[in-house]
Amino acid sequence: GKSSPRITVNEYTPNPYSKSDRRRDLQATLAFLDATNAHYVLQGRHCLPYYFGEGGQFHALLSDVLDEHLANKLKTVLSDRSLIFSRIEDWISYYRTRDLVIGTRIHGAVLAIQAGTPSVVITHDSRTEGLAISLGIPFIRAAEFADGTYGVKEFLLKVKENIAGFNRNRSYLASRWEVFLKDSGIELTDYLRRIGSIGDA
Repeated sequence: GKSSPRITVNEYTPNPYSKSDRRRDLQATLAFLDATNAHYVLQGRHCLPYYFGEGGQFHALLSDVLDEHLANKLKTVLSDRSLIFSRIEDWISYYRTRDLVIGTRIHGAVLAIQAGTPSVVITHDSRTEGLAISLGIPFIRAAEFADGTYGVKEFLLKVKENIAGFNRNRSYLASRWEVFLKDSGIELTDYLRRIGSIGDA
């Protein structure tokens, strides 16, 4: 039969201002990981000590919402399905092997798109949402993700609905950078020129 989509979840970012939102978002992330057998890419400090075996403690923003059940689920994910990258090239190469990347980390979403892999940002604050809007990256809000209505099919549909707008915005931003760099006497790459010319086609 048809193989399952290869999904990656970029490490979720705990909301420092709301304990209830932290717990809600962590539960939703772990439930999605379970349902999709997705990989989990670590990008922040919250789970690193546990991941590297430097003691069993999680960051305070996690430990204050972890009951025994959630803690065990998170430990299983970290032990069995988590990755961390120290080189951008390796990270992008990995994303090229995936079918969909989601998560709260804007940098992970950008790298996935750079690798040619569909990506959706789960926005948890105004900064992340503002960046997603500015870059034209498809996004949903954390509360939408937590209500359980977004599965793989819905995320892929979100990408399909937004891809034309993303490409137009990407071309526009590239053309703006092209003008700025030319005016600054900086040599342009062919890659930037190609992106900037897409909107002229």
